[in-house]
Amino acid sequence: DEFIEELTEMAKKEVRQRHGEIKDLQEHAQNIAMAAIRYYMLKIETHKDIHYNPHESLSFEGETGPYIQYTHARASAILRKEQPKQPIVYKTLTDKRERRLLHLLTETNEIIQKAADQNKPAIVVRYALDLAQAFNEWYHACPVLEAKTLELKNARLALTQRIKQTIKQMLDLLAIKAPDVM
Repeated sequence: DEFIEELTEMAKKEVRQRHGEIKDLQEHAQNIAMAAIRYYMLKIETHKDIHYNPHESLSFEGETGPYIQYTHARASAILRKEQPKQPIVYKTLTDKRERRLLHLLTETNEIIQKAADQNKPAIVVRYALDLAQAFNEWYHACPVLEAKTLELKNARLALTQRIKQTIKQMLDLLAIKAPDVM
């Protein structure tokens, strides 16, 4: 309990540095702290020793639970501004980063099954991180809301929606909250 409280206080400091005082700070900080702990523990395979670094685990960048949570919140922020509309023309997604994301999405069920069959949550952890990293790389290179055409914008919104859903699914499997705001 003391460890969780200490990590929650560290998370509060991080959130305050990024956003100042926010509503429900305690709840957000506790969710971030628990994500940091769970992700850090689950990313390491069971036969390896764990050397826990609380500062490293709370980072919003790199291989951490809060980084994946932040990616979910980023996708949520985009979708709060606009939702995809039918029809969705996926063939407009031609950038190599978009193709990478689409490929990663096709692996979701296989990854879940493999992790369950081998009893290795680290497989889900790695996949969630790969998906978050690919999304963030794409997000910075390919504007979603400022896409060149309406068809492309709509396809990118649909891709963002699917990434958000998949990241939430992975976080749920790891018993980590998927916040819409962070």
